Amino acid sequence: MYAEDFLNKKEKMKILYVANGNGLNPNLGGSFTRSLEIARRLMKMGLDVHFLTTHGGHKACQREGLDVAYHLLPASILKRDESGLLDRGLAYIISTISALWVVPRLPRCDLVYSDSDYFCDVIPALLYRKTSGARWIAMTHHQIKVSKTRLRDFIVSSISQHMQSFSYFLFRKCADGVFTYKSSMGKAITDYMIAKGMDRSKITMVTNGIDLNLIETVSTEEERIFDACFVGGLRPSKGLYDIVPIWKEVVSKKDGVVLVIIGSGAKEYENQLLTQIQREGLQQQIIMVGAKSHTETIKIIKRSRIYISPSHEEGWGIAICEAMACGLPVIAYDLDVYRDVFNDTYRGISPFSISKFAEAITEFLASEELRIETAVSGRSLILQYDWDLVAKRELGFFKKILELKSKDPGGQRSPEEIQR
Repeated sequence: MYAEDFLNKKEKMKILYVANGNGLNPNLGGSFTRSLEIARRLMKMGLDVHFLTTHGGHKACQREGLDVAYHLLPASILKRDESGLLDRGLAYIISTISALWVVPRLPRCDLVYSDSDYFCDVIPALLYRKTSGARWIAMTHHQIKVSKTRLRDFIVSSISQHMQSFSYFLFRKCADGVFTYKSSMGKAITDYMIAKGMDRSKITMVTNGIDLNLIETVSTEEERIFDACFVGGLRPSKGLYDIVPIWKEVVSKKDGVVLVIIGSGAKEYENQLLTQIQREGLQQQIIMVGAKSHTETIKIIKRSRIYISPSHEEGWGIAICEAMACGLPVIAYDLDVYRDVFNDTYRGISPFSISKFAEAITEFLASEELRIETAVSGRSLILQYDWDLVAKRELGFFKKILELKSKDPGGQRSPEEIQR
């Protein structure tokens, strides 16, 4: 009924974002950033936007000034913050169980968009689809790989991989549309889901973006005081165990160099990183500043000389894109997804060579000409990834998904094909 009202232009489109992956943590990751930035622009385009999220997600949205209709799920019974991975897992379970009561009482929307393939997003979105009749769009960012570095990481990543497979099963059975990135990772996900029986017409390839207007307006007249910076969640897949060994080698070749780390993670991961730094005596050379607001993050990036990304797996790379927009040369492990998105505008390092990564950093710090040359090529590429353009394309996909059954009753074409 509600989707039909929109199609008949009786009402403006209503969309419910389901984003519970933060638990009690008020810091933004890539998937939540994507939902927040697109939702912000959809509101400006006249859509009625709702967010089903946890208290941690709500705090993150408030800090970034997202003024939408919020519907909150508890992520803990007694705690106010998370002390480790167990707390995050419990947060997912508690928010999912709470959704069984909250979701049937939510306002009716035309679309429900699950922010990730985590079960705490997938189950509430599926429930909302069943109870409201809304069309369900499911987002998946990257395929989870099993980590073999440490036993605990192996167990966590193995469980996560199986949970993701279950989410993909639900996508195939119940979702009206699936979004994944226009990259080799996205293609691998698409091929996997099609091999499992998903209809290709349900899958749409999308991109991420950056806030070019914010980046251009944030200015700093202060000198660059950090030799390198890293932005991201502190966890093994982001290169948690590579950061200190890489910088230790850089320090051994060049005195006085400073790396700033922006971001947070589970307390145990933060403590592991801090312990590594202290054990190597690098407290003055590696500075952890925690999670910052978007504006503060951009200021720190602009006060750095180069950007490094030792990630072992990625869905896209928003932080790299922002660093390029800030005029920084980027050094990163040569992941396929980075080649798809950024071509040859960054220095790619053979995965996962710590010594070669450190050599590249030393080379870039020694040559201003090299830094400028690499930064210019990166800056020219990222202009196509403005969130304003991404949001307009996304709105087009939303409309086509609502119209898909009437225009393509056989279900043979994807939303991109219909839009063309």
